[in-house]
Amino acid sequence: MERIMQILEPRSLHGIAIRVVAFSAGIALMNVLFAWYIGPHLPGNRLVYQIANATVVGAPFLWFFFAVMMYQVRLQRRLSLLSRKDGLTGLNNRRTFLELAERRKNQVDVGILLLLDADHFKAINDTYGHQAGDICLK
Repeated sequence: MERIMQILEPRSLHGIAIRVVAFSAGIALMNVLFAWYIGPHLPGNRLVYQIANATVVGAPFLWFFFAVMMYQVRLQRRLSLLSRKDGLTGLNNRRTFLELAERRKNQVDVGILLLLDADHFKAINDTYGHQAGDICLK
């Protein structure tokens, strides 16, 4: 899916125009092929023809659109989580902590706030290495 998204990503106005033309040409080609190969085998009812055309031509593009959209939604959720949580500990980062504290402050008048800070943590990393420091943080 990553490769498909890289292909679909326009990098300029020219790229957008090329993709619009390519998708329009693909839809037109599928309509022509449908009219030549499938259309003559359908009963004379225009409604049946329209439904079959929408199913054969439109449905693949609709499924493709929904697949891309769902990928984008999952990616957006993942990016949101990564921007709000610390990758090592899984705890809220400073910005998220302050947002939640402000929201809580607006909800109630009294409360207790606890904030922990590891002072002189650089000494642990310098003495025992960053891997040991990561273990201590976890």
